Amino acid sequence: MQHHDSNPQSLKQDLRQRMIAQRRKLDREEWKRKSQLVAEHLFGVPWFVQSRHVMLYLAIEPHREVDTSAIVSYCEQSGKKVSVPLVRGERLLVASYRSVDPLERGLFGQSEPVSPLTPSTLPQVVITPVVAVDRSGERLGYGAGYYDRFFADLQQAGHTFVAIGLAFDQQLVSCLPSDPWDRRLDCIVTEKEIIPVQT
Repeated sequence: MQHHDSNPQSLKQDLRQRMIAQRRKLDREEWKRKSQLVAEHLFGVPWFVQSRHVMLYLAIEPHREVDTSAIVSYCEQSGKKVSVPLVRGERLLVASYRSVDPLERGLFGQSEPVSPLTPSTLPQVVITPVVAVDRSGERLGYGAGYYDRFFADLQQAGHTFVAIGLAFDQQLVSCLPSDPWDRRLDCIVTEKEIIPVQT
């Protein structure tokens, strides 16, 4: 009889719960400080610097996702277009966003612009949250597959983009189990380093 722990999905789920619990222990000061360092590293990534349109998530503070507010400010000051993901059914949609826009609570507690939405063109850089990530660019998300489907939709539409994962150093793991539909990140940015992924 096969022991259920050798099942990649249950391994992923165990790791997911452990990593989220660990990240939630960051106190607010440390979270803000580390997020600022991640942002400063991102500002040195050529893909990001050269992009005209960046899609990013708005962090769920209690989850201690890397905070993106400094990145939004930087984009606005440097004339980059910013959009955010919206959860609609099984899909992520891309909506234009400005920091002055009113927000409402989305399905998973994330902030989303209030309807009516301004649909957006497609981004050149997609900044994604991660629960865990390894140096080969494999990312572990929350398990609902939204970003996997979104990346697949973009690829199917023939749209070229760069996926950058933001993570704290404690979210880096040596190796993640991968599924055939997983798209690797092109770059990972932590408070300690920039990790370009060799494809």
